[in-house]
Amino acid sequence: MKKLIISLIMFLSFVTFANAKECVNGLPSPPIYYNGNWAFGQTIKLKTTASSCLATNTSVYFEQFGDYLPGFGFYAEAMLMEDDEHPNEDDPVKLYYGHSSGTSGWSWSKPEILDYGNLDSAGDQTCELYVKFRVHPKLASNNVEYFKQGLIRYTICMD
Repeated sequence: MKKLIISLIMFLSFVTFANAKECVNGLPSPPIYYNGNWAFGQTIKLKTTASSCLATNTSVYFEQFGDYLPGFGFYAEAMLMEDDEHPNEDDPVKLYYGHSSGTSGWSWSKPEILDYGNLDSAGDQTCELYVKFRVHPKLASNNVEYFKQGLIRYTICMD
């Protein structure tokens, strides 16, 4: 019995360690223009337990409600990106599709993985991630109308 308990404790310790997840919770979306241009969220640095940053180690969770409801329905896209130093282009990681009914909050699709390789240099375990947002299709053709910051609240995680 004692061996069984010790084995169980060791197994649970391994499972807890192997599934370590680092997250930044409750991030507000930036102001999102009605014209369909991308709006960029803040960059977050997270460490992975894998040997390198991979799309399969990342996740974004969207809250059903942001800071306010827009009062009308529309669709949005959210793309998780890996921030690269200039002059390199940032890497698209995952794409999410969202719908707001305008009154009952958000519903989001499962992610579409856009990159199956290393997001950073091999061996680099620090991932610089951000989410960019846009309405799709566009709701207006001008760049004057926009949703205020916090329309969407989200969490970025790295395993």
